[in-house]
Amino acid sequence: MRTYKILFVCTGNTCRSAMAEKIAGHLINKNGYDISAESAGLYVEPGSAMPAEAVQALAGLGIKSGGYTAKQLNPEDIAAADLVISMSHEIKIAIGGCKNSYALTELIGGRDIPDPLGKGIRFYKIVAEYLFAAIEELLKRLSKGEII
Repeated sequence: MRTYKILFVCTGNTCRSAMAEKIAGHLINKNGYDISAESAGLYVEPGSAMPAEAVQALAGLGIKSGGYTAKQLNPEDIAAADLVISMSHEIKIAIGGCKNSYALTELIGGRDIPDPLGKGIRFYKIVAEYLFAAIEELLKRLSKGEII
């Protein structure tokens, strides 16, 4: 059986989707799920790294983020993913009508993930904690076959 592939998407792939990828990877390894996670952005500056606040917020959750570089979303990534998860409904709409594309909230409830860029470490920590809980729930449901 092949590994189920998730692609997280946000605007610049340095904050929300990047943190989602790292959080998912941490939880996948911890729980032994046969799932992989990657991320990409709609408008990426080549070579962009995670902001220090994102790195710090992840570290507070015990998650390493070293060496991360933002990646531009491309059609090949979308085609290879079993599930494309946007951080907001606006991003889902911007991606267009690709297969298995959902805003995270469509799968687990709650609200769109706000962009923490420029809002300070406290806001990054709130977003990281929210993402952690949401992705933990998403992975549990996926592993039980309750989603898709």
